[in-house]
Amino acid sequence: MGIVIYHYIVDGNLPIKSREEAERLAREIAKEIDMLIVSGPHAFEGEKDPGFTVLTGIEYSSITIHHFSEDNHFVFIDVTSCKEFSKDKIKKFLEEKGMKIKRELFFIRDTL
Repeated sequence: MGIVIYHYIVDGNLPIKSREEAERLAREIAKEIDMLIVSGPHAFEGEKDPGFTVLTGIEYSSITIHHFSEDNHFVFIDVTSCKEFSKDKIKKFLEEKGMKIKRELFFIRDTL
C-alpha cells in the first residue's frame, strides 16, 4: 500500500477583508486539525486580479486559500494531507466563521 492522501475542497462566501485576515484563517485551520505549519502562510496578489492567494505548507502537505473578489467574498479552500484529519472539524469551523458553503468535496486516495 502506498501513501494515503486526505483531500478536502470547499468553496463559498466568506467575508475576508485583507490578506492578513486570510493568513490568520490558514493558521486557524491548521490549528483546528492539529497540523504543524512549516512554511507560511504566504499571501500574494496578482497584478490584475482583485483577489489573493494564501499558501501554507504544513508538515504533511498544504492549505491553500484563494479569495476571488472583494464584492462577493468568494473563497476556495483546499486542505491536502497525508496525515488524517476531520473535514467535519474544518467545515464546522468555517461555518462558525460565517462561511456560506456552496460546494464541498472530500476524498481519500492512496498512491500506487
